[in-house]
Amino acid sequence: MHRSIRAARRRKLAVASLLVYALVSAAPAAAEIYKCVSKAGLTMYQNFPCQYDTNPDAAARVMPAANAAQPKPVQPVAVAANTAAAAANANVANPTEPTVGMAAEEVRKLLGEPLEIVQDTPSEGIETWRYLSHNVQIDHSSQQVLVVASW
Repeated sequence: MHRSIRAARRRKLAVASLLVYALVSAAPAAAEIYKCVSKAGLTMYQNFPCQYDTNPDAAARVMPAANAAQPKPVQPVAVAANTAAAAANANVANPTEPTVGMAAEEVRKLLGEPLEIVQDTPSEGIETWRYLSHNVQIDHSSQQVLVVASW
């Protein structure tokens, strides 16, 4: 009986040691946030370094405070609010810029294949197509443009 108590204590000590090691060795999760200002003066915050066409004097790496509250994710602008602008742009025979309400295939014909496609919110079916001079958010179910950011 004396041996089983020692064996139980050793197991508890081994488990406690592994737990302490795991907690101490885990690196803190700190995301890098970059503040980029386009040549047109548009300020953007993103989780990757600024692109080459941003204003190098205004670009800076911003780190959030460890105890700062995380901001809520930005929701796309309602397409209905931009119906007049989308209708006006839909009448243009050869558009030169992607617009809200434009079909995804039209964006591909206009800008070509995106450099990267990011599933921003897979549960909502929204993805971002990244180009050198544009970010275009596409609703996966309707295959229409929700938001256009250009610089």
